[in-house]
Amino acid sequence: SYSFCTLLGHKKSNRMRRTPKKNTFGFVIKGAAVAIILLIGILWVTAARKAFDDKEKVVLEVAHVDEGANSVPVPTPNVSYKKCSNEGDICKCSGIIRFGFGENWSLRKPCEPKHTHFKCSTAAFGDPATGTVKNCQCLETDIGSVELHKYVQCMPADSVVLKPGPEKAQETATPKPAQIVIKKEEKVDKEEKKSTATGIMIQVEKMRAEPHVDPRAWRKTMDEKYPDWSTRPNPSKASCTPRNDAFEKLIKKAKIPEKHTGKSPRILCLVYTMSSRTEAMETIRETYGAECDGLLFMSTETNPSNQELSVHHVGDEAYNNMWQKSRSIWGYVAAMEADKEEEEDKFDWFVIGGDDLYVVVDNLRKYVGSDEIKKASENGEKPMFLGRRFLDFSKVIFNSGGAGYVLNRAALDVLFKNIDTPQCHPDLRHFSEDREVALCLKLHNIEPYDTKDSKHEERFMPFSPDLHFTYRAKNYPPTDW
Repeated sequence: SYSFCTLLGHKKSNRMRRTPKKNTFGFVIKGAAVAIILLIGILWVTAARKAFDDKEKVVLEVAHVDEGANSVPVPTPNVSYKKCSNEGDICKCSGIIRFGFGENWSLRKPCEPKHTHFKCSTAAFGDPATGTVKNCQCLETDIGSVELHKYVQCMPADSVVLKPGPEKAQETATPKPAQIVIKKEEKVDKEEKKSTATGIMIQVEKMRAEPHVDPRAWRKTMDEKYPDWSTRPNPSKASCTPRNDAFEKLIKKAKIPEKHTGKSPRILCLVYTMSSRTEAMETIRETYGAECDGLLFMSTETNPSNQELSVHHVGDEAYNNMWQKSRSIWGYVAAMEADKEEEEDKFDWFVIGGDDLYVVVDNLRKYVGSDEIKKASENGEKPMFLGRRFLDFSKVIFNSGGAGYVLNRAALDVLFKNIDTPQCHPDLRHFSEDREVALCLKLHNIEPYDTKDSKHEERFMPFSPDLHFTYRAKNYPPTDW
């Protein structure tokens, strides 16, 4: 055959010669060129579309910021933003400023070209990333600038930090009245920042300047009125009148003692409140407050006859600034304890909570004086952090502020010595004071202690009795932490 002859290398005759093959090489080259051109075109169109989509994404997401509340978490694209400050500091930016962390940001812009310095705070931006330490970032480029400026809200006037320019400063040796005002505002801002960053003792000294409030005064009054503890009315039982089956069940679980002991360990009860909450403070004084070895209402005014002390702290008196109020409370209490010379005048344990909290003091005193706690605390030498343990989404374990939490004297010392360090977020203005205390203590390997009893039941209740007895995880979404 032809194939056989070809393999043997025999010379082909004219009769056996095939039709010559077509030249396909040229067709291959042309096809490859066309494919390359098409690929380049596709890549160019894709890149152009992506750039357009990114620009549209900026506009849409910024528009969403404008539609919602300041505190609504809104993810923004990572387009040329550069960090300009940490939360609580001053950000210098003449473009778009975003405030937040991770994928959650809130955007603002200067209202006037001359405004270039702004406070990086939740007061200015809202809280787009609750429970995290945030920062400010600046976008100085013109990417989508027309659309961006159209939808972004202006920076609040009280968040603008006025800075005199060098040209104005050199115009005359005698500043104009407006410039004097500017310098005063700048001085106030620096003083406010200093009071946060350089030491909690600034606030403590202001509290010490208030009329003296003796934490033991109310207990002394009750002891004089009822020298025989066996005849003293039991406020714990009187205040727990059952409202429904859940309350009655909780009272039985608590096993409130019939008689008071009045023995050590010594407990100081701290209640954060406001002067307008007179009824709540009076209720506490008439009930569990009389059983505390010391009682202080950490309030907005000072009234020694009511055990009420004004708490000086950085920022507003607001729920979203609870961490700053808590910092001042613990700073004052630690300084107060350090001033005492006699050991018998010092407290052993410190319980803190809101004015909607009820503490069965006798049960707490029995628990912190138990062999279990004595052993765990090495007779008070080792720091102890007691309460109802919560786990947040970032895997931080902390004791719920709603249930109240308890420190011994060793833990208080550690907290006070480190509360101004950067790791303890001294500039943060946030509501999660219970979480911040836990984070600060964790730096020194102090973790919330497991306070469940021998039946693995909780001793600290962060919610109402109804919820504790009726809650079933299956009835709530998985996101319910």
